[in-house]
Amino acid sequence: MLGTYGRQLHKVCDRGGSFDLVRAMSVAYCSVRYGASPNNYETFGFDKIAHRQRRTYLTYRHNQRLMMRANTPEAIERLLDKRRFAQHFSALTGRRTIALSEASLLDVQEFLRSCSNGALIKPRLEGQGRGVRALGADDVRRQGVLSQILDGGEGDAWILDERLAQHSQMTKWFGTGLAPVRLVTGLSAKGAEVMWAAITMGRGGDAINYHLGGVMAPVNALTGRILTPGIDKEGMEFFQHPVSGVDLASVVIPLWSDVTALAKAAAESNPYARYCGWDIGVTENGPYVIEGNHDPGTYSMVQAYAYRKAVGEGLLPIAQRVFDDIL
Repeated sequence: MLGTYGRQLHKVCDRGGSFDLVRAMSVAYCSVRYGASPNNYETFGFDKIAHRQRRTYLTYRHNQRLMMRANTPEAIERLLDKRRFAQHFSALTGRRTIALSEASLLDVQEFLRSCSNGALIKPRLEGQGRGVRALGADDVRRQGVLSQILDGGEGDAWILDERLAQHSQMTKWFGTGLAPVRLVTGLSAKGAEVMWAAITMGRGGDAINYHLGGVMAPVNALTGRILTPGIDKEGMEFFQHPVSGVDLASVVIPLWSDVTALAKAAAESNPYARYCGWDIGVTENGPYVIEGNHDPGTYSMVQAYAYRKAVGEGLLPIAQRVFDDIL
């Protein structure tokens, strides 16, 4: 943990090869006073805003506290294990899932024949899009990837997911890969609330993930309109989609009221994960849950200075209202 902090500190305070000691002292003060990581300090623009605004930001410390206090180990495991997730949330996912530990190659081939949009193979316990790939014809033949997994006794580590067919308007804007909308919910005695939202857009290809080159942008949680600019992991800003060229500020996610209702339903069906980020895919038949995340992420980029300077405050008041018993 200290090593990560040190690396972030050096990156944030590097000034062309020299270390800015004054800035480092400001970063360290904000870490102690507000719980902000060095990355938070830079992303939130803490050097540009006063104490009154800084204390309204949901920082790394708050995020860690919420994950620890709001989510039980059992509820987290239900989200992390893709096999258990598919079983528990089957009514909300809109697709079929096969655990390879329970299937033969013939079962898999029959499953794939019935998937009009194809299927994805996913590591059962991995996150951030690692290891996810679309299945090709060679993969399902004898001696192909699936045969090797099954014959090697590694089926328990993998699942197959039927692919959802994305809404045609979303495909026009963002390409054929399913662009997930992340809605972060908070669950209190009053029910579930969508606290903030973001979307990840790809640059081509089947698997879309912010950690694998995707572009993320905040979404107005009330209206579904994308806020610009979109940002990739390297910090590059996009006001138009890098492939389609669509003006991102003009985009309103289709079926937004249905999307938010689905996120709330998912949250209420797993009540011991009170703080959760739901990835939702939008199809012509409505939205469906892709996965749930006990570490919702997104809080940092949604509070980026480019967006919050117009609002004048961060997300902490929202989180405190929902989690007044633990935050």
